[in-house]
Amino acid sequence: MGAGTYWQTSRWHIEGEYMRKNYAHNSFTPVNAVEAFKKGVVPSISEQNKIVLELVAHF
Repeated sequence: MGAGTYWQTSRWHIEGEYMRKNYAHNSFTPVNAVEAFKKGVVPSISEQNKIVLELVAHF
């Protein structure tokens, strides 16, 4: 089970997601997880030379 959302422009992509993980046969205790992701693009003259910056956080 989970839910997520994102926001995007020409330079930024930001998303967040919540997950509830349940394991088969009660192998592990169920857990809650939150993930955040941000990606930015630094514009350049050439599409091939663009710089992409990424930041990912797991909680």
